[in-house]
Parts: sequence; C-alpha cells; structure tokens
Amino acid sequence: MKPGREHVTIAVSGAHGGRTVDFRGLAHRGMTLVGLTQSFNGAVATFQPNLADNLARGDENYLALLNAADAYIERNGLDLPQEPEARITFPDPDCVTQPILELDLTLAGVTSIIWATGFATDYSWLKVDAFDDNGKPKHQRGVSSEPGVYFLGLPWQSRRGSSFIWGFGTTPSTWLITSASSVRTSTTAMPSNAKPKPPCSPIKPRSALKRATSNSVKELHMSTPTHTRIRMFNTKETYPNQSLDNDLCQAVRAGNTVYVRGQVGTDFEGQLVGLGDPRAQTEQAMRNVKQLLEEAGSDLSHIVKTTTYLIDPRYREPVYQEVGKWLKGVFPISTGLVVSALGQPQWLMEIDVIAVIPE
Repeated sequence: MKPGREHVTIAVSGAHGGRTVDFRGLAHRGMTLVGLTQSFNGAVATFQPNLADNLARGDENYLALLNAADAYIERNGLDLPQEPEARITFPDPDCVTQPILELDLTLAGVTSIIWATGFATDYSWLKVDAFDDNGKPKHQRGVSSEPGVYFLGLPWQSRRGSSFIWGFGTTPSTWLITSASSVRTSTTAMPSNAKPKPPCSPIKPRSALKRATSNSVKELHMSTPTHTRIRMFNTKETYPNQSLDNDLCQAVRAGNTVYVRGQVGTDFEGQLVGLGDPRAQTEQAMRNVKQLLEEAGSDLSHIVKTTTYLIDPRYREPVYQEVGKWLKGVFPISTGLVVSALGQPQWLMEIDVIAVIPE
C-alpha cells in the first residue's frame, strides 16, 4: 500500500472450511455491487463511480499479502503446498463494468438497509487546531496536538481493533487527566475540561496521568526525564502482542546531538506502509527520521551516522538506493547489518541515525 492511502481490509470467511470473499464472485451469484454511497435525495440514492477502483485496491492489498507470505516461505525454506486458487479472480460482472450511479429505492423495491458502511468522519463541529491538511486528527495515540482534546475510536489508534466497540475496552491508551473535574465524550473525540491543561507537544513529557482500564483507574506518575525526549511511549501499547512494559521515546536530543530510534515502515499512526516491499518501507522509515529530526530542531543534513538492519541481503539494493535519495550530499558514516528477524514479522528493514546540530 502506497503512503497516504487508506487501509483496505482483506475480506475472508471461515465458512465452508475457510475462503477468500471475492466480491466479483458474489456479484456473479446475484449480488449487486455499487460504489461508495454519495448522497440521498428522498428515496433516490447516488453512488460514486469508484467501484472498480475499490475492487482493484482490495486486489492489490490482497496480492501483496500473498506475495509477502510466499517470500517468507521461500526465504525460510518452508515446505508448504501451493494454493493455485488463491490467485484466481473472477471476471468483472456487469455491475462493475456498467456501475449503478443512481437508484430509486422505492422503484427498486428496497424497503430496508441492513448494513451501511463507507461514511466519512466530520469534525467541522470541533473548532480547534487539531487537524492536518487532509482534515485528519493530529494526535499521538489519541492525545491531540490541541491541549485538552483527546480522540477515541480512530482506526489503528493503538491497534487494529481501536475503531471497534470491542476494541475500546482492550485498548490501554485511554487516558484521563488527573486534575479533570469532568470529561465530555463523543463517538470520535473527547474534549476535556481539565485544568490546568496538559502539555501536548511531542517533545514535552506528560505527567500525573491516569490510565483507564476495564477494571480500575490506575494512577501513573512520571518523573521529568533528562534531556529532550521526542514522542514518548510505552511498549505495552505499541506491542500489544508481546508482554512488554518499557518507557521509551522515538528520539532524544542531548545538547546538540540527536539520537533517533530505529525506524521501520510503520508511520506514527501505527499503519504499516509497503507490506512485502523493502523500498516502500524504507521510504516511510526515512520520512519518520526526517520528521523526528525536525521535531528535535535538526534536519537530515545534520546526520553523521546511520545503522541499517535488513532481514535479507537481497533487500540491500532497494533499501540503500532509497536511503541514498534522502541523504544525497550528506556523506554520513554508515553501518549495515543483516539480521535473522526484526521486532515484528512484517518489518523488512530498520534504520537508526545520529545527528549533530552545528554550533
């Protein structure tokens, strides 16, 4: 998946022994597919002409997963049987090649809508400077860039289930300000009346917080760290599939020296970019490095040392080519290592850097 694109969930089913849900196959069996619902005018519904593009994006994500699985099998010499049917795609049905863009529900005999998806979020009611140029919340695990504003239920806020009702109770990144006298909530955002307002800059520590869990509210006091810590986090949230509880950060500025934590193909929203693609993951990792250096008051030209980790020596060329594009004319010293694995199985590379800000 390319940077800036929305995640497309792979549809699978455990019925009949387990199978891929092919929407074209469902259409050939009588289901009518339409694009994203655009508007309603009385009983008339209109749809965007993006059905074929949506199916193509789903195919792309699905095939990328298959390619990554096949590459893992080959790389580790596993003796697993082929599944030829996994890559078979039905031909486009008429509803795809000649999409329905408008439908009179009354004339079509539609009396009930069982399920509707594809609604976009609308934050126009929230009059705060907490959104990027695309209207998406600027936050770190729900803590907004606007003091006193918190978000809940965002996709991949801390894990895959963050946007689901069942995921709310299992997400450990729900925070309450200890001095808050009251908190107002909505389905997507939680403005707080807490006083004093908590610091929200990524380079400032958050202290005296309470973490809300399903059983109790546990008070957590953090001492102010030395030096400047950029984007602090706890591994209990970032690696929920592992039994870890370490307080870390993405970068540290000590005097004029900036140390950047190993960056991978995952953005700061927790979204993996470039499944099975070492070049795309490197591009995202370098984008992270650039942003962290800038947040620390530095930039890419200040880098003096890089260390790159690969899980396969065949990735060296695409990874180093991409790094070279970002560091053209910088001339840092560089160390490269090939390792058996990284912290998560989907990560193909990792890079950490040291930068020194000139006097």
